[in-house]
This record gives sequence, structure tokens and C-alpha cells, in this order.
Amino acid sequence: MPSQNPQTQQPKWQSTKNIPLIARHVDEMLEYAEDHYLTLQAAKYDHHALDESARCHLLKVYAKRQKSLDVYQQQIERWKTEKLTSIHKSEVLRLEGQLEKLQLVIALILACVR
Repeated sequence: MPSQNPQTQQPKWQSTKNIPLIARHVDEMLEYAEDHYLTLQAAKYDHHALDESARCHLLKVYAKRQKSLDVYQQQIERWKTEKLTSIHKSEVLRLEGQLEKLQLVIALILACVR
């Protein structure tokens, strides 16, 4: 994730050399969120599978993650303004799609636990 300076709360923007690192992080977040969503879907018919504490925890985690996605989107937009190699351009476009999927899955998770 583009890191934030704790004193100013401004993101520390990443260079294009970190595109693979950020992409891997977003891919992992999406995979994890999809797994959570599938688990929540399976649990929705078993009212004892997800207690209030677990719901609160998931709500807190995914609400925070949802807020962090804006920083990722800003980073992508910054990269798109740079002169990118064809490989970087392709990866940035793929990453943008992954981020859209992640936003959707997180919205579905939050809807399930509310």
C-alpha cells in the first residue's frame, strides 16, 4: 500500500518500480476478501455461525479496508499520468480492474455483516 507519513497523514507515493509490489498486495487483498465473502455466504443460512463479535470485527476490518482503497486508486491515477512501459501500463490497467473488483467484494461483505 502506498504508505502514509504519520505526521502529515499524506500518502507516500510509490514509484513505478513498486507496481509489482502494490499489485501483489491488491491481488492478495482481493483473494482474501473473496474467500471471506464465500464463507459469509455459506454461513448466512446458519444463524449460529457468525456471532455479534465476529460481525463487529468484520465490519471494522472491512470498513477500514474500504477507506484505504481510495489511496490505492489515487496511486493508480498518478501512475497513469507517468510515461509507462507497455508492461507497466498493462499491469496498471489490470490493477485498476482488480481494485474495482475488490471494492465490489468489500461492499458485498459489509452488506452481509450489517
